[in-house]
Amino acid sequence: MLALVTAAEKEMQAALGKFDAPHVREGEIVSWSHKGRDWLLAVAGVGPINAGITAGRLLERGAKGMVNAGIAGSFDTKRLPTQSVCAVRCETWPDFGLATADGVDPEGIRFSQAERNGVSVTNRVCMDPVAAAREMGLTLPWLETASSLTVSASTGTPELAERLKNEFDADLENMEGFALALACFRAGVPFLEIRTVSNRVGSREGWDFGGALTALKVACAAIVAA
Repeated sequence: MLALVTAAEKEMQAALGKFDAPHVREGEIVSWSHKGRDWLLAVAGVGPINAGITAGRLLERGAKGMVNAGIAGSFDTKRLPTQSVCAVRCETWPDFGLATADGVDPEGIRFSQAERNGVSVTNRVCMDPVAAAREMGLTLPWLETASSLTVSASTGTPELAERLKNEFDADLENMEGFALALACFRAGVPFLEIRTVSNRVGSREGWDFGGALTALKVACAAIVAA
């Protein structure tokens, strides 16, 4: 049994828009079967805390793999313009560690967040999207891969966006991915994150929610159908 997680109801509706799937409300987990495969569909709510809570609930329900689908901001809209589709290769949580005058040192408190099979995670979880899809029995179409930053507060200025991009080598910004990736890492189950670009990080103008959701619909249709 696999889990499909989104932050918002509209993202879930887009992800499954080409299928006869049940409506899922925020906070709900709904069972769904498609072509002989059982899914748990969950709308977590926005933010890493909601995502972490939902991931725990899904793993308790027996999820053996997790797909996170949603929209994200792009730090460089020349490389990744709106409606771009990406498979995330690493998730970083920039707030973990010791806050210093020079920024946050993830090693500063000398604690990791998780360790499994000799691999320790402080503020970054690395993934292999192709291997994760294969392990879950899904076919991943060719997608651009990206490094993503998970934040609790959406970046609101170009200056902060530039600092975060440079400090963490980030391509995308989202608000749930790291929590879901960490939960799957700890549980030893595959995790696949698909993001479509809705906006430029640091700007409140030029958002393309409709285009990003349409792109999400196309990408998820290919993955789920397979």
